[in-house]
Amino acid sequence: MERWLSQPSLSGLLGTVVASLSIGTLFLIRQLSKDSKKNHQDDKALLKELLEGFGLEVPEELQDTHNNIIETIKTP
Repeated sequence: MERWLSQPSLSGLLGTVVASLSIGTLFLIRQLSKDSKKNHQDDKALLKELLEGFGLEVPEELQDTHNNIIETIKTP
């Protein structure tokens, strides 16, 4: 095993493959975490649409699906 790892072309190829897979995995994880925030709002909008389509009651949490503003609590 040491003999084929000592060859520059094979060890370079192996290093390139490992580096490419690592970078690809990191990119994929980053994209999935970014999309999950967007999908949350899309899922809420779809649920609201389905509930309305079946004539069911829509809970307060789904009334305004495009409002991302958090209201602050005013203290006296």
